[in-house]
This record gives sequence, C-alpha cells and structure tokens, in this order.
Amino acid sequence: MYKIIALDLDETLLNNEGQLSQVNREVLIEAQLAGNTVVLASGRPFDGMTKLAKELQLEQHNGYISAYNGGYVYNCETKEAIFANTIPVELAQEMTKEAITRDIDILTYSEGTILTRRPNEWATYEGGLVDMPVFEKEDMVEAINHPVNKMMFLAASEDLDVVEPLIKAVFADRLQVVRSKPFFLECTMKGITKGASLDVLAKSLGYTAENVIACGDSNNDESMIKYAGLGVAMANANDNIKNLASYEAPSNTDDGVAAVVRKFMLKP
Repeated sequence: MYKIIALDLDETLLNNEGQLSQVNREVLIEAQLAGNTVVLASGRPFDGMTKLAKELQLEQHNGYISAYNGGYVYNCETKEAIFANTIPVELAQEMTKEAITRDIDILTYSEGTILTRRPNEWATYEGGLVDMPVFEKEDMVEAINHPVNKMMFLAASEDLDVVEPLIKAVFADRLQVVRSKPFFLECTMKGITKGASLDVLAKSLGYTAENVIACGDSNNDESMIKYAGLGVAMANANDNIKNLASYEAPSNTDDGVAAVVRKFMLKP
C-alpha cells in the first residue's frame, strides 16, 4: 500500500509556467485527508518551496519539504528539520575558485537570497524560478563564509558539456554532482540525493520503499525513482528517467500527478 508520494516540482508537479494546477492541488489535498503523506522533493532552495507547501496545506497534514536535492528535509507541521547536510566553507570556496579558473558561473544560497559572482542569465533564471533576489558578489570566495546546502555550476549547455566531466573528476570523491537542466550542474555533499533523504524520511515514519511513490522528470530525480516502490516518469521526462521508471504518467501539463494519485492512492 502506498502511503507517501514524493514529487519533483519543475516539469513534474508544476506546469510549464511554474504554476500548480487546481486539479493537482485538489487531488493532493484529498490524498492527505485520506491519510497519505506528501513530500515536495526538489533541487530548489527551501525558501523557494514554502509558498507551494502552504498552497497544498502541508502544514495541516504532516507534509514535508525535501529541498536542495535532499540536503534539507523539513516537517511542515512541526516546523522542524529532520535532516540537514551542508557543504563546508572550505569546499564551497574551492568550488568557487574552480568556476573562476574555468571561467564559468556559480551560485549558492544564503539567508533567503541567491549569491553569484557576476551577472549571468542562469542565476537570473533561478531567481525568477524560486522567487528569490539575486546578488552579485565580485569576491564570491570571500562572500561564502558559512556552510551551504547546495552549489550550482552554471554555463551554456555546450560549455557545460565540456566542463561537467572535468568538475566531476576534481570533486567526485567529495560531492554528488548531477545535471538537472542543460545549464545547471547541481552539487551537494557526496551521498546526498533525493532518494537517500526519502529513505531517511520513510523510515522515520515507519515505512519502507514499498510504501513510496516518487514522480519526476529529470536526472536529479533518478535516485528517488530508483528507490521508490513505484517510480513514476512524467510523459515529458527525459529518456533516462523513463527507462528507470516502472510507470509513465501523463505530462506535467496534463495533471499527471493527479492521475497518479487517483490511480494508486485514491483508488476504490
């Protein structure tokens, strides 16, 4: 019996305009009223997920936010973190120096803001996506003076194609590195993934992977798709995710999440 549903946000739960449809909202609230747990599982920063959590009434139904690709898991009802993991200052600064050496951009998050070393279209995109202000820090190394949950290398797709294997070669033993979009290379500490954190959460609630549904569309969803008893790829997912999933749902623009909930959690 499925009792937990973990949902990626962009291009999964949300439509192509980044909005939550009324159908998805109503069905997910119905699922919670029936005793199921909803987990918002995204690479987004925590502050970029709280508004959506309120729309879905997670604070009323013991729902969870899993932000930074699983680096921070938060109980919306008790307002407590059940899991948190950060990149140490020294490593974050080393990553920034690597970006400068490769002449690519980098960003991280600090106190409800986005920090990046120079103006760039990808940081602007992220700021609009998560509704957070972007600040350019010329001395980005100096600006990173506390541990951070996640960092992202940023570049045009063709440039990131070249840089990605080089970054992985330098940091593979210390960081989890995943390409979430053509222009985003996301980094958390080694072993920190959506799937690993979902396992921690499920066990804390007395469940196993067999009780979990995970829905996603992109490579940073791979770990939770593989972990869950029912791994779901949206119709708009990339081929890698579709090949890993055990079920394909309608697309994010066709209320695919609602269809999954109705079929597997609210079925008669």
